Amino acid sequence: YAAFILLSVPFLLLGYSRARTRLIRRAALVLLLSVPVLAFFSGSRLALIGIVVLFFVYAAIGLETPRQVFKYVGLTITIVFLIGSVFWSGSQLADDVDRLLNQEYAITGSDTVRWNLTRNGLWMAWDSAGIGVGAAGYGVITATEYVPYFVSDITDPHNYWIEVLSQYGIFVFGSLVVWFGSIASEAGRARRETARGRGDLLRHDKSVAILMGLTGFVFASVANSSFINESANWVFLASLAALAANLGGSSSLFESRWENRRARGTRETDEVPRGEEE
Repeated sequence: YAAFILLSVPFLLLGYSRARTRLIRRAALVLLLSVPVLAFFSGSRLALIGIVVLFFVYAAIGLETPRQVFKYVGLTITIVFLIGSVFWSGSQLADDVDRLLNQEYAITGSDTVRWNLTRNGLWMAWDSAGIGVGAAGYGVITATEYVPYFVSDITDPHNYWIEVLSQYGIFVFGSLVVWFGSIASEAGRARRETARGRGDLLRHDKSVAILMGLTGFVFASVANSSFINESANWVFLASLAALAANLGGSSSLFESRWENRRARGTRETDEVPRGEEE
């Protein structure tokens, strides 16, 4: 649930910025204000950190003037401080921070186990010569076969990237990374072309939502025990693809390829001898 909340932030901000009525804008604002509260009660440290990072990323790439940035950051810090002061005492997150500050994490603590789960996934990718151990193979091997690093009775990788790499191999993993990279490149180019009020404002807001979504996915993808199976993951990836496909403008990969084909066709037509045309 914490990962779902985190991944919803870019779309809530997009809805807020593109709201056509005051009622819709206020509803989006209420949902945005509820995000840190719900994430706090979920007890997910990674999701809460990711949400804070997302709001600062929005201040860096989504706002136009230094004055807007200053007001936005000040408001965000105030809201986070108020939420923390009200709900901090006795919370699971407060206990985690207290243990961290007092150095009470044991060798088998959650952070160490997460690290060992990642190392086991890398070992599976290496041991399978980059082919992968197959769908759902990570949990089966961890539960029934030898793994080099101790993880107690935990069988899920707690890391989407390791889950893909260890089970589906280096080629699928590489294709996934290239896909994310191409979307980030397109969104970054679209944002640069529409920055400071230039060009289509909707295109600018969509590019900002994509870049924020990619940032949030970095945290969400390592928050769950097994993120491949989560419906929120697939809905998010489909939404990200839909936004990227509709960025439009000269930065669109489809548009640039279409223009290149048209240009080549025009040149080839111009080069045809007059006698052959007849």
